Amino acid sequence: MPPIHQQTPDALAAAAGASPAYVRAGRGSAEQVDATARVLQHVPLLTQLLDALPQMALIVNDRRQAVAVNRALREAVGRDLSGVLGLRPGEIVGCLHSAEGEDGCGTAPACELCGAVEAVEAALVMQQPAVREARLRRALPSGDQWLDLRVSVHPFSWNGMSLALAVLDDISQAKRLEVLGRVFFHDVLNTVGCVAGYVRCLGELREAERLAALATLAQLTADLTEEIEAHRDLIAAEGGRLTIQKQRVEVLPLLRDLRAQFVRHTVAQGRNIALDMPGCAAQGGECFVETDPRLLRRVLTNMLKNALEAAPPGATVTVRSRCQPERVCLSVQNPGAIPLKVRQQIFERSFSTKNEPGRGIGTYSMKLLGERYLGGKVWFESREPEGTEFFLELPKHSG
Repeated sequence: MPPIHQQTPDALAAAAGASPAYVRAGRGSAEQVDATARVLQHVPLLTQLLDALPQMALIVNDRRQAVAVNRALREAVGRDLSGVLGLRPGEIVGCLHSAEGEDGCGTAPACELCGAVEAVEAALVMQQPAVREARLRRALPSGDQWLDLRVSVHPFSWNGMSLALAVLDDISQAKRLEVLGRVFFHDVLNTVGCVAGYVRCLGELREAERLAALATLAQLTADLTEEIEAHRDLIAAEGGRLTIQKQRVEVLPLLRDLRAQFVRHTVAQGRNIALDMPGCAAQGGECFVETDPRLLRRVLTNMLKNALEAAPPGATVTVRSRCQPERVCLSVQNPGAIPLKVRQQIFERSFSTKNEPGRGIGTYSMKLLGERYLGGKVWFESREPEGTEFFLELPKHSG
């Protein structure tokens, strides 16, 4: 099958309802866009109705290029009409993937999973209204921002031209609360269920077994406290309200303590955790970073927990530290590779490879805390047969 942007209109129409995005490459010329825009601008009622919409809205031609943009969208992106005419929706709002494809918005690999592209193209091809949800990632001075949108597209004809009205409803706040709430209750109820199970059994256990059960209960209580604090910090971090306290942290004991903590964790049962720290060892353990130790531990905890969950029984997960002259690179590796399509979404808030919808915000938390608050760099590498490795690079303590 040819790439989606090279398929024929008949093929597009036959499959538009079943596949993520069927995008036709190519754009109308600047003269064509300007001519269409002028026609629409001479219909005062149309302009007034567009500007009356509280949501961001635009009218696109048959190549998904803006030929009219309402006031709400222009104000949201801080550009006047001349600066957005001819652009596609992802290019207007600043989606990071819009510059990756051979023909801009809609033609990059990540665009195959974009609900905005799917909604606009499906409406234009099928000539029927289409509604999809989309997540766009854009770069702002304060850091990357995920924008959740409900995209409603209504095709129509005007003076023989095939056009579509696209309304972009920002549902970011609702999605954030939905995802965080679902994950929070899932994690807390799981831990509370374990606590309740041990409490019910305490009276039936012999003395030695009771002591072991009490130790487990103490660990479960600590886990529950950590889960509550982690979600509280994530909500504060998203709102820009999280405060950090940086100090000098030695890497070697931190990683050893992290391993010791997870060796007893249920997620590590049947799996091995190895430490690989040649850079620290070469300096006699004198490898330090300047960071917030609580948030650093949280990022590394998410890395290790996700790696253990992804590793099959009997596999080894490796925690590494590479101590360089100015930077310290910490990483966690598991033996499995991530499928290509999954890699495109790995740092999204609602992304998950698990069966439960909305699970798996650990990778999103790594990126948010590791980069925006700790001032580091978070990324991953995944390939066969090496597996998958998540990295956190931080400035080395210079004192």
